[in-house]
Amino acid sequence: MLHHLSLGSRDIERAVRFYDAVLAPLGIVRVWSDLRPGARGQAVGYGPPGAGDALAIKQVDEPVPNVPGFHVALTAPSQAAVAAFHAAALSAGGRDNGPPGLRHHYGADYFAAFVIDPEGHRLEAVCRGAEPAPRPDATDPQPSAAAVAAPAAPRAGDPLPLDRRGARLRRLRPGDLPAFLACRGDAELARFQGWSAMTEEEGARFIAEMADAVLFTPGEWVQIAIADPASDRLLGDVGLHLAADGTSAEIGFTLAREAQGRGVATAAVEAALELLFARTAIARVVAVTDARNAPSIALLGRVGLQHVESREAVFKGEECTEWVFAMAR
Repeated sequence: MLHHLSLGSRDIERAVRFYDAVLAPLGIVRVWSDLRPGARGQAVGYGPPGAGDALAIKQVDEPVPNVPGFHVALTAPSQAAVAAFHAAALSAGGRDNGPPGLRHHYGADYFAAFVIDPEGHRLEAVCRGAEPAPRPDATDPQPSAAAVAAPAAPRAGDPLPLDRRGARLRRLRPGDLPAFLACRGDAELARFQGWSAMTEEEGARFIAEMADAVLFTPGEWVQIAIADPASDRLLGDVGLHLAADGTSAEIGFTLAREAQGRGVATAAVEAALELLFARTAIARVVAVTDARNAPSIALLGRVGLQHVESREAVFKGEECTEWVFAMAR
């Protein structure tokens, strides 16, 4: 049988961003890299952690032929991973070629999703097994009212959920897993973030922890969901950290790329700031971002934070300049 497969790409940097993102939910990682910006013949290899490559992406000069009938099918560990693969592909510049779902013509338990990468290669993620399908509210881009699960009942004294124009802040919950993994597996989103891709098990454990976390515990971070107010579908998350002495807090945020440009992140951050000042005694909120992260810098300015400090740092092994923003009570 096959030992490995190679695909060609004219834009190796774009291909690496795409495959880093879409393969992470399947437990497939980059196992070797030969990336030399500006040079010819660059390539990367992907496979299980600690093993050799099963899929290589190689830089080519000529257009990649679109061969009828050819596609690459990848094994997924679960139906949630199939859905996360599909969502990550669309976020990373791929095209939909078939949404996550059962394909009974291939078998009663054949659950798959199909995408086309930026070069035109056809990809599939498939899981065989009798498990429940992922919840529609976490994977369907435009769910019907009947498909959306009812939001969890708010806890006594919990300020969440909180709706503001275009965004809802709420607790993370298990049905968010596919969309959450897709965000965490998006290499472009991760570029300026402190987090990295998670396995399905890690993501499920993290969501469970955050679903029960006490808000605004001194010295602790808590992540809360950003959701679409109409569908309740997960769009991203906001991180909040109350300083150990309770006098200040830090805020961070992530929004799926398909939800950007619509004011969702601005509304969510404004709502999070409102929560922090209403529910704690902090004197100020700070946010730290890379000086190259222009969209985040613009957002922080829109919600009223001011640039107060620049500092040199090493982040993910790269020297950079960080900008510190702050807002006083």
